[in-house]
Order: sequence, then C-alpha cells, then structure tokens
Amino acid sequence: MKRLLTAIFIVCALVAGNAKNKGQTAPNGLPIAPKEKAVGTRIAFGSGENQWLILYQAESSKPTPLYIWAHPNSDGKVLPSADEIPKNVVDDCKANGISVISWESVPQVKTYEDVMICRADLIKVYEWVVANSARYNLDVNNLFIGGSSRGTVVSWEFVCKYADKIRGAYLTQALPKGAWIIDSENPLTTITANNPPVVLSYRTDMDTDDGHSPKFGKRIADKYADLGIGERASVLLEQKNLYSQLIDFINKNKK
Repeated sequence: MKRLLTAIFIVCALVAGNAKNKGQTAPNGLPIAPKEKAVGTRIAFGSGENQWLILYQAESSKPTPLYIWAHPNSDGKVLPSADEIPKNVVDDCKANGISVISWESVPQVKTYEDVMICRADLIKVYEWVVANSARYNLDVNNLFIGGSSRGTVVSWEFVCKYADKIRGAYLTQALPKGAWIIDSENPLTTITANNPPVVLSYRTDMDTDDGHSPKFGKRIADKYADLGIGERASVLLEQKNLYSQLIDFINKNKK
C-alpha cells in the first residue's frame, strides 16, 4: 500500500508539475520550434537499455569540476530524455571550465520501484566517473549533483548519503510534492550535519499552489538550520533562469 501511494503521488506531482511548461503552440497558433540541444558524447555506464549518459566535456589543461544532472519527467505524451538538458546550462558550464553529465535511467518515473532503480543507477554513474576520470579529464574531488523535479527526487538520497564524495548540489524545481507523501521516507529523513551545500531554485514565490512550491525547499533549509548548518542551504524564488547562480555556486564550493 505504501509503495502504491508513492506511485500515485509521484505521477500526479512530477508529471503535472512539468506539463504546463510543455506548450505545443505559440500565442499566434504556430508550432513552437524545437529547442536547440547541446552536443555531447553518449556513453553507456551499464548494460541496461537506459543506462547511458551524455558527457559534455569542457576544454582544460587540468581536470575539470563536474556537474552531474538528472532530467525531469515530461507531460506523459513523449518520454523525457537525458539529452534535454538546457543548452544554456551546458554552454555556461563549459565556458567556465566545468564539464557536465546528463544521465538516463527510468525515463518517466511512475512508481517507488522506478525511484529505487534511478537511485541505484546514480551510484553507477558515480562509479563510472571515478573509473574514467583520467580518460575524460574529470576532477573527482570537485563533483556537484544537479537536476530538475524528477531529477532532484532520484538524486537527493545520493546528495545526503554520499556527502563526502561531492562538493554540493544545485537543484531546480526541487523535491516536489510527490517526494513528501510518506513521512518515513521524506527528504528530511536523510539529512545529517554532514550534508553538503545546496541551492534549491524555483520559478515561483512561496504563495504558489504549484506542486513545485518553494515551501518544500524551505523545509530542507529549515532542517539544515536545525542541524547548525543553515549557511549551507539557499532557496531561490521567482527565478526566470533557474540556473542563474550555478556557476557562482560551483566556483565558491570547489576545492
């Protein structure tokens, strides 16, 4: 029953929350041109059909920091994909000597089991990064976790439990309503005083009834404060560019 409830609310919150951002036509009725995609290298990190990542490698003479990003769910009409990372995020990172990985697992998270698969796959992504860091000039001492909506749900456990492996997390439309249904498994339960710095960035203000309310991010920030590490958590409101402070965040927190 617990897993069934989790499945129902994950679908409602994660899919519905992204649907309104998937308009098919412009106000004049003409089709919206598809967004230009960033160009990277697709690589398998496991043997499964959906165990692949895209590496967007920054040019540098020394190992580069790495931002590991997980995509959101879609409106359900078309499967989401790791190749849909915003191009401006990739371009900004690479221009500042930061490499990016966007990784795939279960494309559209619908059940608790889907979440668990994604969590396990993120560990495999991390292991792939460590094993291939020299080949791709990646600095394993400067890893940052990222993602949007679904991507934050499947990444949050890693952020907390592998805090000693990363330098921080920059999450957008973070930890939406579906992540909070079961008290014993809500995002607060995995936070410790060792948690890394986090930024939780949202499109709206606190008064929204959107499934991606900043109120959920405030819960995280309040927990950090309760543990005496409040300076490590920031909640950004009404962000037209959800990643406006990403580069500054990485530069501030890298070794």
